[in-house]
Parts: sequence; structure tokens; C-alpha cells
Amino acid sequence: MDMFLHLENGKIFKGKSFGKVKITVGELVFSTAMIGHEEIISDPTNIGKILVMSYPIIGSYGFNFEDMQSNNPKTSAVICRTVSKYPSNFRCEMDVDSYFKFYKIVGVENIDTRELVKIISKEGSMKAVISEKLLTETQVQEYFKEDTQKNLIYKVTCKENYHIEGNKESISIIDLGIKKSLLNYFKSKNFNINVYSADFDYQEILNSNTKAIILSNGPGNPYEYKKIINNIQKLIGFKPILSFGVGTDLLTLALGGELKSLPFGHRTLGAPVKDLKSGKVYMTTQNHRNYIYKLPKNAKETFLNIEDQTIEGYSIDKENITAIHFQPEGAPGPDETLYVLENFLNSVGEVAKNA
Repeated sequence: MDMFLHLENGKIFKGKSFGKVKITVGELVFSTAMIGHEEIISDPTNIGKILVMSYPIIGSYGFNFEDMQSNNPKTSAVICRTVSKYPSNFRCEMDVDSYFKFYKIVGVENIDTRELVKIISKEGSMKAVISEKLLTETQVQEYFKEDTQKNLIYKVTCKENYHIEGNKESISIIDLGIKKSLLNYFKSKNFNINVYSADFDYQEILNSNTKAIILSNGPGNPYEYKKIINNIQKLIGFKPILSFGVGTDLLTLALGGELKSLPFGHRTLGAPVKDLKSGKVYMTTQNHRNYIYKLPKNAKETFLNIEDQTIEGYSIDKENITAIHFQPEGAPGPDETLYVLENFLNSVGEVAKNA
């Protein structure tokens, strides 16, 4: 059936429905990924987003449940040019339409996604509403009063702290919306892992025998989470800290740095990032909205985005801090920068050995 996409700037696009049919409000963003629709749709960072896939077809290899990055899809809706009706892959368990209906996700195809991406690139991410009927401007504005972007971290963090048994040192992961692939990476290294919700008690971590603290990726505007920032401040200098995505945003604010918003974020599987120590350039998976405008005191820039020259990572030797914005484990996308994780974990092992 016909579906209408109403943009905050007043423009309207008409397409055809797949998946669930319902009125949906969210932040309109785009991803330039050519593959990985399963992982992208289930990435907790994408909660509350109406996601435009710039590649003209999705679903050619279908969906399976093994590659999901969380227990269920997180995007509010997906906009695409064409949906593959006949996926071909030996791991396929569902086609796109069945998957979207099963999880009650709104999908719209036959949209000029090239034009949509141009609009977002020029004007920045914006609110949008999808409906099966053409809405009046007044109706659209009423829907826009819904704040779909508040408290997102608390919507995707684990409900309770939990433990993953391992035979190596203990590490603490603060779940701000962690991807399954990142958690699986740490599990594969046999660390004794304590996972804490975003509403963590910093004193519990200080009293533990943890050898490192990980701040995960996740969604949301970091400036909203003053309690989390204050709790992170209490942990600085206690043990080595490694951060990703919004974890890096929150850590940067906790350290006294400043952030600014990118017009439409970094949401891609092929962002070239330069390691300033080696001089080598690596392709990275990225899904974040902000950039580091002012580095924290004593921070040394470690990675630079080649395309827009924004800071993609920094370190603070005195506090044993490693902060990056990209996703080194890929999933989907390249894992060329896994060495950042490996170097950090090796240093944790050395510290524990010499303690």
C-alpha cells in the first residue's frame, strides 16, 4: 500500500509499504553501507532512527538471527529504493518483508533515496514521520512534538548487571548499548567479564578486582546523561579505560573536553581513518553523531578522519585511557583496526602480571 514520508523541512515522499504498516516518528538519518543490513538494523545505536539505506537494494541475502547485534531490531523504520523479494544465501532464514513483519518494523520502498541522501547531506539529520495517509502540516507538527530521542541509552542498556565467566583477568564493561559483536570479541579472549547497566554504581566497580573498564558504543545525545558522566569521572585514574562511540563522547565530557554535532553523522562501513603513530590509513565501521571539538587536558590525538579531518581517537598516558569513535570489530564492515583492542588488552594483561 502507499506510504508517505513527511520531512521536517516540509518535503513529502511517496513510496510502497513492506513489513508493518503504522505511523512512525523518528530521526531521519542515512547509512552508506552496501552490505550489513541485518547488523545495522539491530545495532542499539540506531534506536529511534528512521534509517535511509543509500545503496539501492537491500535484502539480497536475506536475514538470519545469528548476525543480529541485539535481541531484536532497533531502528523505528527503514527507507530504501528496492527490496529484494527473492534472497539467495545458504544462511538466509527470512526475507526482508517477513522479517519486518515478524518484528513489527515499518519499511518503505520505491523512494528516491538519492534525493533523500542529498537533502540530509545538505540540511542535516531531521525529524520525519511515516504514515499510510497524507497528513496535513498541522498533523505532522503534532507528531513532531513527540520526543523520540530522549533517554535512549536507558532503553538499550541491560536491565540488570550480569557476569560472563572466563579464565583470565576481570574486566568491567559498562553497557551503553553494546553491540553483540563487541561483547563476543571480549568473550573470545576468555576474560572474566562483569557487565554493568548504564545506571551503574561506580563504587561497586571501585570495590571490585577489575583490571580494566570498557565504555561501549550506544545511542543518544551525550550531554543529556549527567549522572553517567559524573559516575565515569569517579572511575578515571582507577584502572585503564577503553571507550567506543557514545562511550567516547561521555568520557570526553567527563574529562573536560567538548563535543559538537556532525550535520548527518558518520554512518558507514568504509570511513578512512589515519593512525597518527604509524601513518597508516585504515577503513573503519562508524556509527556516531558527534565529533571531538576540544580534546581533554593532556590528551594526545591518535586517529584522524581523512575525509573531514575530525578527531577519531585520542589517548591519555597518565590516566591510561584509550578512546576511539569507530567500531574496530566491524560487524558489519572491516576489522582492520582490531589491533587497537588487542594492544589495550595486552597492556591490561601486562599490568595485571606486574601488579
